[in-house]
Amino acid sequence: MDQPSSIKLFKENNICCVWDEESEDWYFSIEDFILFLTDCANSDEYIEEMLSRDESLAFNWNTICVTVQMSGENEQIHEVQAVNTQGLFRIIQSIP
Repeated sequence: MDQPSSIKLFKENNICCVWDEESEDWYFSIEDFILFLTDCANSDEYIEEMLSRDESLAFNWNTICVTVQMSGENEQIHEVQAVNTQGLFRIIQSIP
């Protein structure tokens, strides 16, 4: 991931993302998107619950998600779980 990270604004919610030159695709922070889509208080608990409901997603989670470095709102680099556009649509399918 050579391109610097950026933050996208969706309805006043910040979504951390980074462009990958090699795959020519965006990678989005899973935590940020879960918080945006569900209004839950704890994204980790929501993801755990979502994976328990969707066996197929749980089985493929490690192939859908990758760890990437992104800068957050505080401009510090963090390693976060992220998905590309296709993986993002797969996760959206599992959110009721």
